[in-house]
Amino acid sequence: MDAATLRFDVPEYDLSLRARFLTDRNPALVEKVLAELPLQTVLHHVLFSGRAIYMPTRIIDSEPGNMVTRRLGDVYLYQPSAQICITYNDKTPESAPVNKFAEIHTDDLPALIRLGELVRDHTVTRAQRKVIKIGIRSSSSPVEVSSPIVQFGKDLPSDHWRHAVNRINDEVDRVWLNEPQEVLELIQADTSPATMFFMNSYLLQDGPNIGSKLLTVSTDSDMTLPFIVRLTKSFLTEPFDHFLFLSDLGFPKMKEIGEAYMNALPTLQSLDEYRQLTAPLVILLNRMQKWMHLIYDHGGLTPGEKIRLSSR
Repeated sequence: MDAATLRFDVPEYDLSLRARFLTDRNPALVEKVLAELPLQTVLHHVLFSGRAIYMPTRIIDSEPGNMVTRRLGDVYLYQPSAQICITYNDKTPESAPVNKFAEIHTDDLPALIRLGELVRDHTVTRAQRKVIKIGIRSSSSPVEVSSPIVQFGKDLPSDHWRHAVNRINDEVDRVWLNEPQEVLELIQADTSPATMFFMNSYLLQDGPNIGSKLLTVSTDSDMTLPFIVRLTKSFLTEPFDHFLFLSDLGFPKMKEIGEAYMNALPTLQSLDEYRQLTAPLVILLNRMQKWMHLIYDHGGLTPGEKIRLSSR
């Protein structure tokens, strides 16, 4: 591989894909992607955007970048959910432009199409969905893949905002690659469709929508720290506490995470500190939503195909 090559390795299917970075067209995003590598993550398939696979990352980005209409082999970042996506079929019903930063090598397009169909079959079509891990690296990355995060030190006082960052990052690490116990318990309990709907909906609302937009507007030149804190409280806890609601529905750790985050807000001294605190929360909410994505009945399952713990 040369210096401009990105590689996706899927041991589950003995498949690898090579992609060319578009450094000339999207240098800022390419730099952010390289800073994230090497990375081990999980493959998913889109539901409403035609034929595309995606993988969660911790890349926070809100710049316009290289916005294009998606085509076969395009590799792009879906910014609200912080996920790298790859289109494996030109037939897509979604016309919104995407932030493309790489493209799959022509010789690897047959392997991409094969991978896309396998992921679709194993994560969307079948009732017994599976976790498919993928390693992402560049030619300069070591073979070992990981998902490192910044640690500020465990000896901080509990009322320090960096202590909250550490707590949230610890939770991200816990749920990053292994299906959380609370998700398995939802399956075991044969949780009602209404409860699953609310859990999925609130995670979608709080992470990709509210959270990512708060991070974006926090960079506006006319934004102030008191105002962004007020907006955050209004969206997430006042008058209705989304963290407590998610905890009551079946994710009990969200109560502790919400308390750590909200208690840290008044201690912040700058918008930069606000972004450092909020970014891992958004990544956590995004990641939990993707676990829900794997078990939530999106309308295609028959009553006899209900997912149960025994089938996992």
